[in-house]
Amino acid sequence: MAGSGRTAEISVQETSYDRRSELEAFDETKAGVKGIVDAGVSKVPQIFIHPSESSGDRTLSTGKNPVIIPVIDLEAIDKDPVKRRGIVDKVRDASETWGFFQVINHGIPAGVLEEMGASVRRFFEQDIEMKKIFYTRDVTEKFVYNSNFDLYTAPVANWRDRFFSYMAPYPPKPEDLPEACSCQRHNRQADRLYIIILFYKFTHGCSANINQADRLYITILSLSIKMAVVLSKDLKPTDIKHRFSFPSGSLQYVDFAGEFSADLRVKDSSGEVRVIRCRKRARDYAKPELSKGWRKYVTDYELRVGDRAVLLAEEDHRLGSQFRMEAKRRIILLGQEVWGDLPRAN
Repeated sequence: MAGSGRTAEISVQETSYDRRSELEAFDETKAGVKGIVDAGVSKVPQIFIHPSESSGDRTLSTGKNPVIIPVIDLEAIDKDPVKRRGIVDKVRDASETWGFFQVINHGIPAGVLEEMGASVRRFFEQDIEMKKIFYTRDVTEKFVYNSNFDLYTAPVANWRDRFFSYMAPYPPKPEDLPEACSCQRHNRQADRLYIIILFYKFTHGCSANINQADRLYITILSLSIKMAVVLSKDLKPTDIKHRFSFPSGSLQYVDFAGEFSADLRVKDSSGEVRVIRCRKRARDYAKPELSKGWRKYVTDYELRVGDRAVLLAEEDHRLGSQFRMEAKRRIILLGQEVWGDLPRAN
């Protein structure tokens, strides 16, 4: 009889439990899991509790067979083509087999990594009203903060809060980020932000002899906080076959020194610093264009109509260049069309 009574009690609780309402109530607080802890709640809400039948078969690791996470060494990835191919193969294998891996010798200063961790703590430890400003389930926002990305679809909610910001192909501006996460605010002496981007690039239209390994690229980007977009243009036939014309409003970034042409030192995505000539007309309508050196860039990156060229002004001239050029192409990633960075082809 006791067993029957217990079964009836559970049945009544499960019938009266309105999971959807509890999920919505939790989501509307915009306080996340930390808000529950800060409120002093002593009992874990039912939305976070796994049913006994789904957790009864789980066993803890005894430590006799420790799990070894793949470790990938990025040293010389941008200097040695043979090593680069080996690294690409290791990344592909780890991604397909594990879904994640550890990266070493990535070139990111320890101080930057420490600041990233400190920024995360600052964000979550700040007043709830400050965090609520960024709470959203719209993943197209520049900065997204919420609890459980799959809150309404997963069978059980996880005890976690999170935030993220897309860093490619277009990183957010400092003003798009919470003040607690701003590198400019907490490290004013640092004029560079180092980011590793692991990115699958499905290069549509490439020749059939390119194998699967060639479709996975690791790009280590060094993005300047002070870098300004000079121009961004989707290429037309004339840009591909002859010269690259662009709006005269971008001329403010070019020092012609009283002349009608200037040679720009431009660093491409492979790290090569190349010289590309920029010239303008002597009349009111300047009609600026990139001429000498531009066609070589088109060939090296196998650009075609519809691709996008982005020219960025680099204020840190210690890097040996004045500008940075990026080539992009529309690709399908996880079912969505995005702009992917093109690697150098020749």
